[in-house]
Order: sequence, then C-alpha cells, then structure tokens
Amino acid sequence: MKIDVLMPDKSSYQALHYFTKKVYEALVSLGHQCRLLEGDDRYKATLKEPPELMVGFNGALEGMPGFFWCDLLEVPFLSLLVDPPFFLPKSLR
Repeated sequence: MKIDVLMPDKSSYQALHYFTKKVYEALVSLGHQCRLLEGDDRYKATLKEPPELMVGFNGALEGMPGFFWCDLLEVPFLSLLVDPPFFLPKSLR
C-alpha cells in the first residue's frame, strides 16, 4: 500500500516529530511503500502522486479554510490523536 506519513509543522519538544518518524518506520517495516513528507512537500508530492492513505497526528492537513487536503484529493486520512500537554492533570505537569 502507498502511504504518505505527514510530519507536523511544530510540536512541543519535538514529540510529534518523533512519533511521526516511528510510525513511518513501522509502516515501512511492515512492507508498505511510504513517504515521510514535511513542509510544502505534504502538498506538492501528494498532488503529483496521490497515495492510497495519508497518516498524521491530531487532525488532517487543511488545503484551504474549511477543506481538508485529503478530501480534495479523495484520499483516506488516518489521524492519530494525541492529547497536547495542557490537557494533562496538574499532578503530571
């Protein structure tokens, strides 16, 4: 399966960058054809050669206000949801 794993723009302590890279590595180890995309490549590469699935953290990439990039490309998107640090109980902060 052709899967594009989308690196987030920013992340506290680079945690989401680490998770994204590990998800990419896991999918590759399972035999999937994957691309790890950052910055403008998340738009350019997927437009030029759409994948069968897009994966990212905490929501889909916006193409324009109110529209998700995956919907415009008609490609399924798997969003892995992670609570941001400000939702942690005070005892864990």
